[in-house]
Amino acid sequence: MEQTRIEEASLRYTADLPARDDQERDFYRTWAQQDAEDPRPDYTGYADYLRSKTPEQLRDLAVATIAAERETGEIAPGWLADTEESPSGEADLEAGS
Repeated sequence: MEQTRIEEASLRYTADLPARDDQERDFYRTWAQQDAEDPRPDYTGYADYLRSKTPEQLRDLAVATIAAERETGEIAPGWLADTEESPSGEADLEAGS
């Protein structure tokens, strides 16, 4: 669930949509700092495409992206890979949540 939230926030960031809450603002700040240090390619066309999507469609795209990454065995960036959850919620218990 957390990976999906981060992926969805990443799509919103790429689309230059406003952050929805404090956690998303924190993600945006982190990504903006990374972009300042190592600028990303021009995603104008992709950003336009993402802006044309509804919030539900962006969430569906985020879910599909995470599923594809898991299926292909691609390793997510370190900050994303660390959020791996157990399906039973045991990760929350282990983290003291």
